[in-house]
Amino acid sequence: MNLPKYVLITPARNEAQFIELTLKSVVAQTVRPLKWIIVSDGSTDGTDEIVKHYAAVNPWIELLRMPERRDRNFAGKVHAFNAGYALVKGLNFDVVGSLDADLPSTRNSFRSYSAN
Repeated sequence: MNLPKYVLITPARNEAQFIELTLKSVVAQTVRPLKWIIVSDGSTDGTDEIVKHYAAVNPWIELLRMPERRDRNFAGKVHAFNAGYALVKGLNFDVVGSLDADLPSTRNSFRSYSAN
């Protein structure tokens, strides 16, 4: 089976409580993304440090830090996604996925999605 190549973008703001489970689940996938951009949208709770730890040993994970902002709204998530997309748009991929920082997945999730 020829699976599509994919990239992930994860906007994250103060997700330290959840992001490590999501990181572990994507690292454990049987089919990993070409690139995973995690966009820290002004996190102040340790999210960046957790992501940096995983990015140091998984070169396909990259942290993009956005400036801290006071307001929290849906437009911020869109801006964070677009900033992440700007870093992957030149790569050769078939699918781009937006993965929430607090949604860990099972080991074969991306293989299952790709097969359908």
